[in-house]
Amino acid sequence: MHIRKLEIHGFKSFPDRTVFHFGPGISGVVGPNGCGKSNVVDAVKWCIGEQSPRALRGQVMEDVVFHGAEGRPAMTLAEVRLTLVAGDRPFPGDWARFEEVEVTRRMSRGGASDYLLNQERVRLRDVHDLLLDTGAGARFYAFIEQGRIGGIVESTPEQRRALLEEAAGISRFKARRAETLARLDTTLDNLQRSAHVLEDLETRLERLGRQVEQAARYRRYRAIARQGALVLALARATGLLADRRALARDQQAAAAALETSGRDLARREGDLARDREAVEVQERVVGGIRDELAELEASRREHESARLYQDREAGDLAERAGRLAAEVLTAEARRAH
Repeated sequence: MHIRKLEIHGFKSFPDRTVFHFGPGISGVVGPNGCGKSNVVDAVKWCIGEQSPRALRGQVMEDVVFHGAEGRPAMTLAEVRLTLVAGDRPFPGDWARFEEVEVTRRMSRGGASDYLLNQERVRLRDVHDLLLDTGAGARFYAFIEQGRIGGIVESTPEQRRALLEEAAGISRFKARRAETLARLDTTLDNLQRSAHVLEDLETRLERLGRQVEQAARYRRYRAIARQGALVLALARATGLLADRRALARDQQAAAAALETSGRDLARREGDLARDREAVEVQERVVGGIRDELAELEASRREHESARLYQDREAGDLAERAGRLAAEVLTAEARRAH
């Protein structure tokens, strides 16, 4: 991947639209002091996602918008477009089908900022994913400024390891591994919550089972009431008025109990049907989560295998770097003698 064209408009000292073409053979930008060479580098950094105003030699991010000069009014919008060419290795992900990708960043003086890839609005994360393992991502090791070499030499082993991993091309795998682990943790949390919901539904099913038993008793009471009605009819047929009055009272009481039990049964049967539907929904959710968990586990193993391989490669590079450093020290000692 290499830069083909840089277009700047309204950024720092470039109020007019300025285009830099980086064709074959061009390896640098030269000019007298104060002509804007550093602003060209700042424009590239800002376009590909630099978030620190101090790294762009400013106090706040709005400082990158042209503030105006004698005879030139201030501008309200800064825009930088960077055209990248894939070269020998295609772009990652969905951008692999393109030979060129244009990265654009716009920002108004009010602070509103947009990122675009091939004129399509994207997130800053999409820009970082495009530039992973190129050295022009979040750490910017491809930009070597004054004092940066000393900073790299004096950096901690962890910082040097991060730079070596970026240069070795394993940062993408580490980022994906971290994302996969985060998704795995989220899935496990969802699975635990679903298990708690399932336990609660099982408890409700037990309660509904007891309600079903009550409904069975209601049916028995209804059968008894029907038998009472038959006995009352028999009493009427035989002229036993006293027994008929008693049976009439029993029938009324049984009818009232039947009506109350019927309403209670209908309500409980509705609750039972809704709870059964909820159990079926949760079982489908749990099944989907288990399938996703299996896919994530397979993906995690794949990324873990890739990470182990890259760690071995990084170890070999570190060992070679150590041997070369020892040879340099030996050569310097011989030259000193």
